[in-house]
Amino acid sequence: MELNLSFDKVAGYNIVSTPLPGVDIEGAKSAVYDAIKYLGIKPNTEIGTQLSTNTFMDPALVNLFHSAYDAVCFLHTHFTKQKIERAYQNSWLLILEPEERYEAFHNHIDFHKEYNILTNYTWTYYVEVPDNCDGKEGKLAFKYDPVDGSEEFLEVKEGHLYIFPSAAWHQPYNAPNASNKRITAAGNINISNSDKCFLFNVNNR
Repeated sequence: MELNLSFDKVAGYNIVSTPLPGVDIEGAKSAVYDAIKYLGIKPNTEIGTQLSTNTFMDPALVNLFHSAYDAVCFLHTHFTKQKIERAYQNSWLLILEPEERYEAFHNHIDFHKEYNILTNYTWTYYVEVPDNCDGKEGKLAFKYDPVDGSEEFLEVKEGHLYIFPSAAWHQPYNAPNASNKRITAAGNINISNSDKCFLFNVNNR
């Protein structure tokens, strides 16, 4: 797998990003907009709209989530030299209208509320990013300490995959002046035979 990796450090967390080859981003975007229309999805100004991936069978979105999973597993094996015996993904879509806010720092240590296993990696992929952003608007914020820590920001790009430790405290910022939506695909990955995360020693690559 050929990936064009970038390495950032935000609020003490190592974050790896890359364009995701082979993803039909316009097809994925169209599938989300069609779901909003045909399923009659109403905005939720508190936390945005979250959709489980089992809502979609569109090839573009199915391929997006498979491609993100494959990229994370590939990088885990590449950096840790550890063969993956079995891995699992819990994934979803988050849709934020310009007026919607998601003001809650959170992490994804728990893989899924129904399963008592931990997450090795959390990833986000940006199907659409808001325009007309100013300052921290539209960015992904991180804190090392969710209570007293200072915020640091990552400017995200459409069509890019971002991988960070599941323990990273983060939240998306809304963009009230945008003329479009923020559409984020996201996932947690558990690698059943591993307690490693290559992001903790990514600088030793």
